[in-house]
Amino acid sequence: MVKTTTYTPMMASCTRLVSRAGVLPFAHVAQLVGIGASLDRVFSRQRLTHTFGDACTGLALSLIAGGDDVKDINLLDSVSTALSSQPLPSVSTLWRRLTEHKDTSDKIREEFLHAIKYARSTLWNLLGDQAPHKLATVDKPLIVDIDATLICAHSGKEKAAPTYKKGFGFHPLCAFIDYTSVGLTGGEFLTCLLRPGNAGANTANDHCQLVKEILTALPDHSDGKPWGKRLVIRADSAGGTKQFLSSLDDHDLGYVVGFSPSPTASILLNEHIRSGNEATSHTDYRSLRNTRVPIVRGNGDISFDDQHFLEDITGLLQTAHLEDDKPLVNLLTDYPTTMRVIARIESPHAGCQHSIFNQLGIRTQLCATNLNCNIQRIDQYYRQRSLCEQHIKDAKDQGLAKLPFCQFKANQIWCLIITLAHQLLTWTKLLDHHYNNHNSGNNKKRNQSDNPWWTWAPKTIRARFIAISAKITTSSRRIYLHLDQQSTHTPTLVTLMEYTQNLLRPLKKRKT
Repeated sequence: MVKTTTYTPMMASCTRLVSRAGVLPFAHVAQLVGIGASLDRVFSRQRLTHTFGDACTGLALSLIAGGDDVKDINLLDSVSTALSSQPLPSVSTLWRRLTEHKDTSDKIREEFLHAIKYARSTLWNLLGDQAPHKLATVDKPLIVDIDATLICAHSGKEKAAPTYKKGFGFHPLCAFIDYTSVGLTGGEFLTCLLRPGNAGANTANDHCQLVKEILTALPDHSDGKPWGKRLVIRADSAGGTKQFLSSLDDHDLGYVVGFSPSPTASILLNEHIRSGNEATSHTDYRSLRNTRVPIVRGNGDISFDDQHFLEDITGLLQTAHLEDDKPLVNLLTDYPTTMRVIARIESPHAGCQHSIFNQLGIRTQLCATNLNCNIQRIDQYYRQRSLCEQHIKDAKDQGLAKLPFCQFKANQIWCLIITLAHQLLTWTKLLDHHYNNHNSGNNKKRNQSDNPWWTWAPKTIRARFIAISAKITTSSRRIYLHLDQQSTHTPTLVTLMEYTQNLLRPLKKRKT
């Protein structure tokens, strides 16, 4: 037997090969919730072969498959040729569909969010009693994170500008649903407000506009009443402006945001900590003596001593005694009257940045809230804001790191398509998580307790799921998809495909 050490590459002419078969479950979910139909009801004014809804859905699936440009719609060629009677739209057709609405992009944003709201409502109803709008309560609210990020631009795109980190590009403001707050998994890219690179991180008007879009995109609560404190907005100190907090109070929404103290408040807090619950010798502060509570770490450990504690310092800031023989000063003037300020005092970790007003060698972090729960839970809500950074990283893995158009308004529409790609990925995770956890009597229930696929990042899903190839055969008017048996995660993908197809069957029967 002759052993060969080289190989000869050749072109295969077989049209029955599918190179990215793992994208099919996400296409099933898109069809299940009716994303294309929802968008077409709003945007299609005439009969077209490839509608705006088809273009957005196809581009979203290409972003899930690893694309980052309009031309990457070709990643789905093999799937479309093998399993679909209608070919994919060409690149030129996609450019026309996305740029023909660029002059009315502000109106398109609202209509797009309304259309996706209908699809999101359909998806939540499929989750039954585990739907977020049924699980959310005042004691266990649904949390929406708001945070900004930077996008580099390597060419002269419209409204690209220098950023505060000495770069050049854009500074979008993003909103993500944190499903872990109601006991589910993952997070969903709710909406994205594209802004020039020189936009401020704490611009209150942009935050207020984003909250309006959040309320537009979210389905109503299951009881038909306003969300109220069952919906909590979470942000870093950029969201701690007076105008933004007053706007959240006007909408009767809950909030947990970072709070940046003034230099006077920082000095007062340092004196308060140094003197052991007495900022001055004034007797009004003696009631604060027993307000310190332990810090509960994420792993359950408890830290409680002179340099590790939580404290509600609202009263301290509202009745500040700055100088002898001077009246008390309210340092929270013009802030909402229902706002509380919580201080977290702890020893700094390695690499921690200190404030110039911190003279005690300890780290002081403040957050503001209007929730009426204990301060340990509020601290837990605020510490979990770090999940938003992972959601932003996942969004950049799905196209947010690159904007393909020169026109600013066309790039705004592209950002909406990126949110759609992230939503399809998250919705598929929610459906499979619900199926796996609430069908324990089903023989097809998968045992993935160690590393379930819905905890994977988009890059991992592309490498383990979407990259699985397949071969198609037909028999008795049926199409059979033979997935690569050598792949480790093929059994999981097969079960996921069967589950999403079973959800689609009642929908296909209604259409026939």
